[in-house]
Amino acid sequence: TTKNQDLITKLKSQLFELSKENETIEIELTKKSSAYSSTTSERNLPTWKQVSATLPPKTALVTYTITDSAKYILIGTQHKLILTSIDAKVDLEKMVRGYRNQIKFQMPTLSVSSKKLADVIWQPVEDAIRQLGDIENLIIIPDGPLSLIPFEALETKGKYVLELYNIRYNVSGAMLMQVAKGLAPQKPSVIALAPVFEDEATNFINKSCEPFVDAAQKTDSTSRSFSLDGEYIMPLPATEMEVKEIHKSVSGGDLFSKYFIKKDANEELIKKGELSKYDYIHFATHGLVNSQYPELSGLLLAQNKASAEDGILYTGEIYGLDLKAELVTLSACETALGKRVEGEGVRGLTTAFLFAGARTVVVSLWKVADESTAQLMINFYNQLLSGKDKSSALREAKLALLRDANYANPFYWAPFVQVGAN
Repeated sequence: TTKNQDLITKLKSQLFELSKENETIEIELTKKSSAYSSTTSERNLPTWKQVSATLPPKTALVTYTITDSAKYILIGTQHKLILTSIDAKVDLEKMVRGYRNQIKFQMPTLSVSSKKLADVIWQPVEDAIRQLGDIENLIIIPDGPLSLIPFEALETKGKYVLELYNIRYNVSGAMLMQVAKGLAPQKPSVIALAPVFEDEATNFINKSCEPFVDAAQKTDSTSRSFSLDGEYIMPLPATEMEVKEIHKSVSGGDLFSKYFIKKDANEELIKKGELSKYDYIHFATHGLVNSQYPELSGLLLAQNKASAEDGILYTGEIYGLDLKAELVTLSACETALGKRVEGEGVRGLTTAFLFAGARTVVVSLWKVADESTAQLMINFYNQLLSGKDKSSALREAKLALLRDANYANPFYWAPFVQVGAN
């Protein structure tokens, strides 16, 4: 009909305008972010030879490719590349979902599930490593449902993988090459933010946040997820200690450190460009995850009725930050999650901070406990400041919790993973 034809013409016109707008945005992003350019331009896709040249000694790259019809694993070093596979009939989605649930709910059958998953996705890697020689460090590029698990919590040879290797992650070979180009600062400066939410002046819900309040579910009050007690945001008392201890460790040497807590840990501070001055950026707060619309995932900051900002640093806003950070740590819940995109891994807070200029991001895979997370983070920074590289420092912090009877369960030490440079 004429009415339908008019609508079709109108929609085609809108599609054309939006396509041109998208093209303009892509061009601007490519100009401003070399990281974005390297991961989106086919011309810049690296060869295996180029990627492997960036690998340090005693380091192997493990890349998973998961499709409906095939499941492959590439394991390689500077000198050798091995291709192996996983049975295409294996339902990894189901296995990963069951494994994650058993970790999150600390179920007694976790060990059995862990070993079964390790037999499928990790044993082929172990077999390849035996052919590659002396390997101490692994860089893992997961795919599909494997983006949702910490490989270091898998059990093999009667041990956790954590006890066998230093592990870090990346989103692609192109991004791996990009972050490999930078150099770590000799004397890193540190900024830490913790809204805490104990003060009634900062833990109410802004009107603009109400859609998230409606969708939120009450959770354990010790969790750093976006949880509510009536109309208030659940306080996170351990985060105040966390950022103060990190500041104390840093400022005890000859390094520069600042921390902002409660009402001072606000969105205005970030929008003024404060983060661009620091090498290490630490957020200890509640996390928001939107897997359908990852640009609406974010970090909750101090609320202020008089502010023009809504107190949430959204993924879409993070892309616009100009960071020069060596490390961004998101000490909050589920900050590693987001929208799974075929061939790109998970799109969310992690990729936003990487594209904004961070070389490394430490993020979490599930709802984390407040006190154990504070201990892990304090240990992590102490290890970093003692001279260890990031993956070694994070591993030592995890091992410290593993050796603590109160926190030996993977639920406490396994959620945080390192994505990016080392």
